[in-house]
Amino acid sequence: MPTQRISGREVSQNARRKSNMSPAERNIAIGMWRAGCSAVEVAEACGRSASTIRRLINKATTTGTTEDKPRSGRPPILSRHARKLVYRAVRKNPKITYAELQEIAQVHPPDSTPSEPPSRSTLYRVLRKTGLLHVRCKKRPKLTSQRARKRLKFWKDHRHFAWHRRTLKFSDECSI
Repeated sequence: MPTQRISGREVSQNARRKSNMSPAERNIAIGMWRAGCSAVEVAEACGRSASTIRRLINKATTTGTTEDKPRSGRPPILSRHARKLVYRAVRKNPKITYAELQEIAQVHPPDSTPSEPPSRSTLYRVLRKTGLLHVRCKKRPKLTSQRARKRLKFWKDHRHFAWHRRTLKFSDECSI
């Protein structure tokens, strides 16, 4: 019997799918089926749809395993070791250039033929994934000797002023 519709829930086909079954859940479901339970009974016990359980049973009988096949998609360009090297280099020297990072991340196999260096965008993605974002340093205005004298004079003239009565306060400190 299909689940009842609840007020306020999505009705369209845009409803989210449930997550994949874990290997433990799959083994439990297959064990129940091999013990003699029907697909509908297994589905009710696992909290999944009967069609999901039927697909799982079909997969287990045809392939002999319930494990997922590898997903499609391009394999990662940088190895785990190269990503770690890049991370360490950036933590050690935050102002390192992408050209220097490319040299660090370049793989040197045993036959001593270096591979292509990773692109800037690859390095950027690796750093972004680890939480190291490229943020430019703020430029602080130069304090000339003339400007320093004016600021010192202002401070001397106003150091005994009752600032607590004002909402505006002046400071020699700068944060831009």
